Amino acid sequence: MDVLYLFLDRRFLMFYSDFLYGGPPCQDFSGCNRCPKANSIKNSLLTTFLSFVDHYRPKYFMLENVRGLLQHRLGSTQKKVGFGVQGGIQQGSVKFILRALTSLGYSAQFQMLQAAEHGAPQSRRRVFFWGALLGLKLPLYPQPTHVCKGLSAPTNTFTMGKTAPHNSVTIGEAISDLAAFDWRIEVPGEDRQARRQREFGIPTAGLPTDKKGSVGNSSCLYAYEPITEFQRGVRRYVKGDVVNNHVTRRFNSDTMLRLARVPMRPKANHKDLPLEHDLKCLRSKAAARSNFYPNRYYRLDFKEQFQTCLTNVDPGSENGKVNAILH
Repeated sequence: MDVLYLFLDRRFLMFYSDFLYGGPPCQDFSGCNRCPKANSIKNSLLTTFLSFVDHYRPKYFMLENVRGLLQHRLGSTQKKVGFGVQGGIQQGSVKFILRALTSLGYSAQFQMLQAAEHGAPQSRRRVFFWGALLGLKLPLYPQPTHVCKGLSAPTNTFTMGKTAPHNSVTIGEAISDLAAFDWRIEVPGEDRQARRQREFGIPTAGLPTDKKGSVGNSSCLYAYEPITEFQRGVRRYVKGDVVNNHVTRRFNSDTMLRLARVPMRPKANHKDLPLEHDLKCLRSKAAARSNFYPNRYYRLDFKEQFQTCLTNVDPGSENGKVNAILH
């Protein structure tokens, strides 16, 4: 089967002779973007993406993107004061996609799915548009295989009674077989018990001399044999017990100190730190409107799921947060 890869600003579109699928860049559709631009060139790539449908005329078509696409407005303008956009056609991008597909002779539908309902240890909601040439049957969306409780997950509309065969996959079920590691740093004022708790079982050495260097081990061994179905599935094609690229980026000294100081208990965050060790911007009146950003410095429980990871993960940035794992 012939395959054609078409790159669209770091995201790709794949075309088989009967099936075209992919997704345009999501930055200007995402709710994580605090400074969207009304005239961003990335918005126009949605039209470019659909133009391939007109050119190649595949039997089936699928478009995937962030859930913010459902609320994206066409024809919006930049706000004169502050950040963001205003005006435009409500759900304009959804209407544009559906009208474009139907005008090209396709039947179309869309549905928002939750990755955690399909076996991922992560809450990740994405919208999928299906298109099929008239005369062909539109495929059904998959039934959830895992029950997701407490994730504000949009249960698939085809599911009755919010039931599924399996419980949701947790963080512990996903990564408990990995070797533990943390930063070997000096924490002023840290008592012996806190240090033993933080460094227990951590084999890594000190921080790299290169400030941009990574922390961890690029070729360490799994700590345990796979003990869950998820781990067995992930390691099905892994030869030996080597974990490649088991590393994390190095943050600046202040960020690492705050992460190390957050108490080692589930759901502990920066609000559990003394004021002299906290970020002033996270205690400001503006931060109070967002409950002081409780997820910026936050220890996950192994019984939880991950949230969606962003490209630039940094608790001090505008679009990132760090969740420190608690073993």
